[in-house]
This record gives sequence, structure tokens and C-alpha cells, in this order.
Amino acid sequence: VCNLVLETEIIPSTGHSFTNYVSDGNATLEADGTKTAACDNGCDAKDTVTDVGSKLEFNDITSDIYEVKDGFISGVSIKTTVEQLKNAVNETGYVRVVKDGKVVEDKTVLSTGMKIQLMNGSEVLKEITVVVTGDTNGDGNISVTDMISVKAHILKKSTLTDAYSEAGDTNGDGSISITDFIQIKAHVLGKSSLEKTTVKTYSADKYNAAPVAVEENVNPAPKKEVALTSDSVCCMCIADFLVPAKFVFTTGTEVIKRSF
Repeated sequence: VCNLVLETEIIPSTGHSFTNYVSDGNATLEADGTKTAACDNGCDAKDTVTDVGSKLEFNDITSDIYEVKDGFISGVSIKTTVEQLKNAVNETGYVRVVKDGKVVEDKTVLSTGMKIQLMNGSEVLKEITVVVTGDTNGDGNISVTDMISVKAHILKKSTLTDAYSEAGDTNGDGSISITDFIQIKAHVLGKSSLEKTTVKTYSADKYNAAPVAVEENVNPAPKKEVALTSDSVCCMCIADFLVPAKFVFTTGTEVIKRSF
């Protein structure tokens, strides 16, 4: 036994190998995110590194609820809060609302002339002006003052401009007319309200059915069951209506309930 020579074989360690990295989905406007890979050799080891180039690059403010066009975000109802507006834009979490250069709190009620800003840290990437329908003087309400302003504009005694002109166009036809004055007057007198809805018309071509008027709640709200009443069986794309909607028909014989 003393003269026995034992031969040994040295097996080198394979170590860890990482190749299949997957994004962790944590990139922000301020910095790249990370990506993680499991060891190729089947062990439990993981490796996390910076996901270079994954930094988010928002450069605009968009919304599926309100109209964003020509530097304005319009179709905003009175009594809408800053928080509701921020939740209604697709860049939620990267926007703030300011008035006269000062940031306003989420619970604040919006008024025409406020600005919504897309932020990258302290840098303002984009700024657009809030238009509250019917609020032509920027106080957040619809009152006799707004009625007088619209009347004076129609009679060419004074002129509403910029966001305040947009606010005076209550029916959204691109101009301020007697129709807008009547709508504001009716709101002030309590005969109808500019607060509750906006109206959109969807064509027969899109839905293969008779044209219908759709009253949409302009404030973000939880999805709920709504009743669709139709005088014929038709195909409508429920996904088009991003907030609870009331479907208005001239006549109706069939009631269909759908949740969306």
C-alpha cells in the first residue's frame, strides 16, 4: 500500500454564464432600467445589469378621453379635478398641472388656462393648456359672466382668444355662435347642464348599423354595466367606448346588457 500511487484528475469549475437577459420593466424618464438573466448552467444564480438604452422617451401628452390638439386639452367638464385629469392622460405619473407658474394640488378643481406639463425630472418636456367647456374667464365655473362674454364675442363687442375661445365653443363645432350662447344660458338657468356629458356621433359605416348619438361621461369613472337599446340587431365595437356610455336611440325594441 505504501508504494501505491493515486492518480487524480482536476476538473475545472465551469462558473456562471448569463446570456438571456430579460427587461425588469423599471425604466423611467430619468434613467435606464435593469435586466436580469438566470444562469445558463441551470443553477439558481441570477445576474442583474443596467438595461442600457431603455430610458423612457415621452415627448407628448396624449389622452383616450379628452381631445389633445393645437396645444390644448379640451372637452374637460366643470368640477373635474387635477387628479382626474392626470389619470385621464396616458402619461400618468409624469405630468403635473400648474396655474400662474405654481403647481396645483390633485384635489384642485380645474379651470380654463391651467397648464398640464409633461416632466422629465425638473425639465418640462411638453406643456399644453387646459380648456374647461363653458369656462370662458378661467374661474372654473360657468356663470352669467361666461354668458355675457360669449354674447359679446358673437356681437363683436369683445373677443375671446386662445383657450378662452376654445371654452366658449361649447358644442365643439369650431366657432362660437348663438348655439353656444344658448347652451351656456341654459346651464346657468339650470335648464340643462354642460357638466355631465359630451356627445359624439358614430357613423353607420363604422358599425354596419344606423348612426347613433352617444353621450359619454367626460370624467374618468369605473367601468360598469350599461344598457344598449337598439331597434335592430347590430354589431358595435364596445372597445371604442373607453368610459361608461349611454346609448340614445329614437326607438328601441331590444335591450342588450354588456359589461365593459
